[in-house]
Amino acid sequence: MSTLAKLLIDVFGKSFYRANSTFLLYSAILLFGYGIFIKTAGHIYDPDAHRYLGFSLLLAFLQTPVFALAVYGIWLFYSIRSWRFVWNKSAEPEQLFWRYSASAMPRHVQLMAWCVYQLYIFLPLLCYWLFLLIYALVIGSFLVLAVTTLFILALVAVSALIYVYRFTDVNFGRQRSNWLLQVSVRWKKPLFVMYVLDVLLNQKSNYFLVKALSVVMFAVSVAFLADTEKPWLVAYTMAAGMVLAHSAVAYREHRFFEQHLYFLQHLPLTRLAVFRSFLWSALLLLLPEWIAYFVYFDGTVALHAGLILLSGMLLMRMLNYISSGSVWSFIRYAFGWYTVAMAALLYNLQVPLIIVQLILSYGIFYTCYYRRDSIAIK
Repeated sequence: MSTLAKLLIDVFGKSFYRANSTFLLYSAILLFGYGIFIKTAGHIYDPDAHRYLGFSLLLAFLQTPVFALAVYGIWLFYSIRSWRFVWNKSAEPEQLFWRYSASAMPRHVQLMAWCVYQLYIFLPLLCYWLFLLIYALVIGSFLVLAVTTLFILALVAVSALIYVYRFTDVNFGRQRSNWLLQVSVRWKKPLFVMYVLDVLLNQKSNYFLVKALSVVMFAVSVAFLADTEKPWLVAYTMAAGMVLAHSAVAYREHRFFEQHLYFLQHLPLTRLAVFRSFLWSALLLLLPEWIAYFVYFDGTVALHAGLILLSGMLLMRMLNYISSGSVWSFIRYAFGWYTVAMAALLYNLQVPLIIVQLILSYGIFYTCYYRRDSIAIK
């Protein structure tokens, strides 16, 4: 490994993993756990299939083109996230020296160093590729493995080219204006669109990666709907998985209000009005999932699933109040909720679950909103 590659990994790679460790943990647990559950939703026709639960996602990847395309989409969004991270971090004043140090080296040295860096960023993808290799060797099918290998190599090559362009760009270190920011400053914004605008301005990659997880869940669910006698169970458990995925969005929303709207408790707004704004904000963020549910499922099932998603998202948002801002405490609460919600859905208790989630959401918010550690001026 070249010295430049080691420096890039130390400066950018390790920072990228620190900044995205929570998302990677969520993605791994959610994809594998959800994949195993949805593969066995309803009942298992072959008793020997229990031995292959560990390969459920790989089976879906190999047997379902839609799911394979969804996984490729997630990998592409993950790559875009890494590009944006380097793009933004390199604009920091202490990183501007890279323009003169890295770009002074031969172009092929830069490309090789960035390829090594991107392979380091792709370690989660390479782990999945390794599982795919083992399974391909077992079943003797190498077509999907070859396509996946070419796809990863193409992403690495494109990433290296983008990074080299970034550090040789004449506008490197200069700020660019954002058209959405220029448009939005001209009109009054209600409270519920504040975080939505921040997502569109500063957190697009995070939001679209979460939506990519939702696409994967829909792809898996639609592919296996014909294999289950309980399509409503597929829809409801998928909603629970989406809530868990969107808990990362809920955590960032809470941090946004703490950092930028910390004075909210001192404004003449009732708790009900603020809670209502959180409800509308969650509905806007979850609008693509609501539309997809009404497209693929019956009206009653789609409505229940959408309400599970909406009330669960609100509950995730309010759990930040009792986790005191600790991300690991919040993760424990989120996965604890997921366990309880899945148990309730398996017993066909979706309506009580929706009611309990709404009551708990407002109860936690009502109790903790004016708590001293939630107020800017103590």
